[in-house]
Amino acid sequence: MASKPNPKLPEEQQQTISPQPPSSSRFRALITQLFNLLPAVGFLFLTVNVIAAAYHARQDPGTLVFVLWSYVNLLLLFLCLKKFESLEADSPPEKRERLKVAIWVLATALNLTFAWRVAGIMPLALAVVIWAMAALVAVAGFYGLFIYKDGNGNCIENSDFGKARLRELSPEEKV
Repeated sequence: MASKPNPKLPEEQQQTISPQPPSSSRFRALITQLFNLLPAVGFLFLTVNVIAAAYHARQDPGTLVFVLWSYVNLLLLFLCLKKFESLEADSPPEKRERLKVAIWVLATALNLTFAWRVAGIMPLALAVVIWAMAALVAVAGFYGLFIYKDGNGNCIENSDFGKARLRELSPEEKV
């Protein structure tokens, strides 16, 4: 893409002004590729840490089961979320509902697993608070995924929630 000459500038300055250098598009492509690698790097980091934790917990069956269960549960949760996000708008509602149930069950199981481990090392009063918070998160997740409807009677996934609709304010609204 060539730049148009500006009649107001001397000819020497016009030659030095250029649009974005061609290397900037290559730089953006490289950055995009690096960001696309982040999930793989995160998965690798998680796997290495699970292997190390499992090795250190090999003498403690409870901790070993906790580490392995959390890892498998998290992987299944990510898999279900990826499938849910990749569903087309015209996909069967039964498939969406099955995936939502799987996501809620896996997220709740992970939540309760961590609550169980943390509550086990806390005094009774704090353990009750932890279990209450875990129950609240489970109930709120169920409500958000299965019960809540927006003003039009649609579930949250079908509404424009999260898709901000920007509009120009009228002069009266600006004041």
